[in-house]
Amino acid sequence: MNTSTTIDIAFCSELIVSLGAKLLKECKKDLRLTTFEEVHARATEMSEWVTRSLKEPLASKYPSILWSDSEFNLDNQRQAEFAGEYWILDPLDGALNFVQGFSFFALSLCLVRAGQPFVSFVYNPSSRELFHAVSGQGAFMNGSPIHVATKQSLANPTLQPPYPAIRQKNRRYRS
Repeated sequence: MNTSTTIDIAFCSELIVSLGAKLLKECKKDLRLTTFEEVHARATEMSEWVTRSLKEPLASKYPSILWSDSEFNLDNQRQAEFAGEYWILDPLDGALNFVQGFSFFALSLCLVRAGQPFVSFVYNPSSRELFHAVSGQGAFMNGSPIHVATKQSLANPTLQPPYPAIRQKNRRYRS
């Protein structure tokens, strides 16, 4: 089995972003699900759609890369599932939010190589933020490099509120 497949980051990114845009439209539908069965059926339907929509083009482009179906099997996640390369997918991370119409969900895809994560993607459709990381090459958001904070001490932490209105309101408290 080939353990050094070259991964086309742009191809994978475009695929994930296009699926995320479609998911966001589906999330905004006012379906008024009222029972557990309806919620479960909707989450399953959309997860299966994302899985098919990702697997087909990726399997066509990378036919030698296997797929893990162990998202909910903790025993299989404790060690490398296959000897070579394989994809791990969480097609609808935050499915409960999604089915309730809250746009706090993501698509997550990872390629494992020789038992270690090699390349991963996480896309948040509502913020249009695509994060990806490649082993030995760093992490990126929407194609731009990102880094961990350079602070060496937690003695004087600064917390950044996540929402612009809160940031503006709390601006007077910063030194």
